[in-house]
Amino acid sequence: GLQPRPGDRHPSLAALLAALRADARAAQARRLRLVAALAIPLVALAGWRVMRHRELRQCTAAADGRLAAAWDLSRRHAIQRAFGATGLSYATRAFDTVAEALDGYTHAWRDMHADACEATLVRNEASQELLDLRMACLGDRLTQLQTLSDVFVAADAGVVAHSVQTVQSLPPLAPCADAVTLRAPEAPPRDRRARAEIDRLRHDLARVHALGLARPSEELVRTARADLTAAQALRYTPLEAEAQLQLGELLDGRGDFAGAGKAYHQSWVAALAGHDEAAGAWAATELVRTLGVSQAHYDEGDRWSDIAEAVIGRLPHNGYLLGTLVANRAELRKEESRYPDAVSDGKHAVELLTHALGPDHEMVAETYNTLGNIYRDLEKLPEALDCYRHSLDIWLRLGGPDHPRALASESGVADVYGDRGDHELALGEYQRVLAALERVDPESPNVANVHNNMGTELMALGRPRQALEHYRRAADDWKRRIGPSTEMVTGLNNLGSASLELGEAAEAERWFGEALAMSEKVLGPTHLFSGVVLQGLADARLRHGDRDQALADYQRSIGIIDQARALRIERLLDD
Repeated sequence: GLQPRPGDRHPSLAALLAALRADARAAQARRLRLVAALAIPLVALAGWRVMRHRELRQCTAAADGRLAAAWDLSRRHAIQRAFGATGLSYATRAFDTVAEALDGYTHAWRDMHADACEATLVRNEASQELLDLRMACLGDRLTQLQTLSDVFVAADAGVVAHSVQTVQSLPPLAPCADAVTLRAPEAPPRDRRARAEIDRLRHDLARVHALGLARPSEELVRTARADLTAAQALRYTPLEAEAQLQLGELLDGRGDFAGAGKAYHQSWVAALAGHDEAAGAWAATELVRTLGVSQAHYDEGDRWSDIAEAVIGRLPHNGYLLGTLVANRAELRKEESRYPDAVSDGKHAVELLTHALGPDHEMVAETYNTLGNIYRDLEKLPEALDCYRHSLDIWLRLGGPDHPRALASESGVADVYGDRGDHELALGEYQRVLAALERVDPESPNVANVHNNMGTELMALGRPRQALEHYRRAADDWKRRIGPSTEMVTGLNNLGSASLELGEAAEAERWFGEALAMSEKVLGPTHLFSGVVLQGLADARLRHGDRDQALADYQRSIGIIDQARALRIERLLDD
């Protein structure tokens, strides 16, 4: 086709093309070009897949390595040895519950981690940004798991005593899979150093949370305050909300209810500023109990209950949080003497928490205990006994008969025995509970409650001298542990009653006077407790010969009690 003489060339273009098609070398070249054209995208696709699967393997392998450090066979054996070394009678049963909970948590964590990796790296359903958010959330959970595991490896008797509550209080994993929840808070700053500091603080807050579940020490409070100061310096409000919430939990656990209330309120404010509805909902939920129940600020408790319920309703996966709120509100309604509401909330809380956490969970057991207390106030003793026994059955499965919380539920059973007049039977139950507590958990707050209740049964049995000794031990424990409080008012009032029964009028007047001053300060001068204590003070003054002052005290006491009863009746009618 390129010959210089026309006669040597093909007669037409069609003939030239036919000759080219018949040329074997040209055909081979065309085939090679076609194969190359097809091969390039296939090779690229294969390379991309290899790269993505390599990333997936790296993602899951790194997770398995971190998870193994927190919970594997060697770690299981180490924790089992530590629990056994305490010599506690319930250590084996507590370990079984802890191991079962950690098995379930780690399996769920691994599945969620793998799903997060595959959603982005294999299925292309999620962005890299969402993967980073899910990894950060799962990383916080893993830090708490690792810290808790470390605490269990070095467990002493105190850690074992709280191990079931601690392991069942690990934060839920469901929020780590919810894109709306993860994206809701304000985005962190872009500055690399600021992001690194945020990661460090979140890691430390997760560690403090896990340690605080087991043992809320003063050292941890100092660490939480330092983390809060660092978070405030970053001006990243979601992190500040987390830090305030953690500080509140620690102060709450140590009985500093006023300090806890302030921290929870500041957590709410920071969460609101940072669009972190989950943290805000937890802060509002805790304020219901800390302000409304622990500090008897009923109106504030009511307001925060409404706020918390509104925010929780906007959150997905909210069964656990809503159940906690309703349980807190049941306690508040009890303190407000709004008993129909209290019973309704208590039953609803049991349903919510059972559905969210399963029937054998410490929160379910504690809510049954709360419901039992409500029924006791209503003098519905068969219903109260049934609730306490439900709580006891759960704790027997979780920790065995000598577990401190099982003993607390058994104390509730003894309370009902005393209420129905079986004072010897109640006293025998209390003696068994006290002996077990002094053996397995002498620092339990329930020790003071049992001493106080034993004093009441001894008074009913006509043994005031023995009752006085138990009342004194209860009051001393409450004074050391929690300071001015409803419990201390009760203890001082009981000391006055026992002293009066023994004919020691001057001593009784002193105890009643201290109880009245504390009641007016902690609960207010018009609270029912203040009226009851004032009546005891009038009895002591009358016995002491001070008739005029006794008459004035009786008149004032009647006014307070009548007002409190009228308010209670009004609330019952409203309900």
